[in-house]
Order: sequence, then structure tokens, then C-alpha cells
Amino acid sequence: MPDHLSISLLTDYAEGRDPLAAAPAAHLATCAQCQHEAVALQRLIGTMRADRSTDPPLPVVARAVHLFRTRFSAPAPRRLFASLRWDSRRTPAVGLRSLGVAPRQALWGVDDYEIDLQIVPDGDERWQITGQLLGPSLAEQAILRGSTTQTVPLDDQQMFTFTALPAGEYSLELSAEALIILALDAELFAG
Repeated sequence: MPDHLSISLLTDYAEGRDPLAAAPAAHLATCAQCQHEAVALQRLIGTMRADRSTDPPLPVVARAVHLFRTRFSAPAPRRLFASLRWDSRRTPAVGLRSLGVAPRQALWGVDDYEIDLQIVPDGDERWQITGQLLGPSLAEQAILRGSTTQTVPLDDQQMFTFTALPAGEYSLELSAEALIILALDAELFAG
């Protein structure tokens, strides 16, 4: 015989549907836990049978559903603000002065993440940014906002490229469902 009666046997007993066989009846007479559960089931079934309430109005149900969806919806993405850690414009390499407009490299970082950017001329007074997100994140897209806005996907190595950008002030956002990394710079291009 099992240590305790199953919930289906106890429910049948509480509802008076199926008289217990001799062995389960003997168990119920000696097991305090099963007796307690049988009494609790009898009270619950009695309460349910006595309930004469009606369904709430549909607007009340809709409002309750809306409240739970709002409260338990997906959390807002974590927002991190990266700061400039290194900029080749501030510490130029020896011998690049003769190139005219030199390529620029910059490194932003926050927590375990770094954003490596290379900024090079891209035609007449236009620029190209090639970058890579380094760290544990799996960002999905990069968004560059300024005098123009471009959105590009990140590849498998978390790399991205923006092309044909006019000189100006820009901000960079790398985003995924649960994480947004922002890198800000007052003047991204030497114009």
C-alpha cells in the first residue's frame, strides 16, 4: 500500500462518489496527513458548490488583463553609456601628419564592453565608420544618429559599417533585446 492516498482517491472520498475499499479506508483512519487533506478537500468542494457569484463584466476582465500584461511584460533593456577611452586624434601616431586627413581610430568602453571604431574618408567630404563590439554581448544592430541616421545589422563577429556620412555630431547605439550600449561624441569627424 502506498504511503499516502492519491489526490484522486481523496477527491472521490470528499465528494462521496466512490466508497473507499477496505485497505484505503483503513489507511485514512490511521493517517493524519491524509485525514487533513480529505477534510480540506471537503471544505473546498463545499465552498465551490455554495458559490453563487457571476462572472465579472467584460471591461473589468479586460482591465485586469491589461494590468497584468503591463506589470509582467518584458523588462526594459539595460542601458549602458560608454565613454571614450582612447582617440588617435588626441594622440596622433608619428609620421601621419603628412597624409593630410588621417584615418582616425577610437575606443569606447563600459563594463565588459568595448567599441572599436575606425573612421576614414569615404569620397568627397564624406566619411565611413567601421566598428566592432568587443565583449560578451550579442548586439543585433548599430544605429548612428546625427545629421543623418543609419541603421545597420551586426555580423557574426559583431562588426558593422556606416558609409557616406557627412561631417558632424553623432551618437552611436548598439542594441539587442535586453541591452543597449550608447557611445557619444560631440564631434565624431574632423571636418
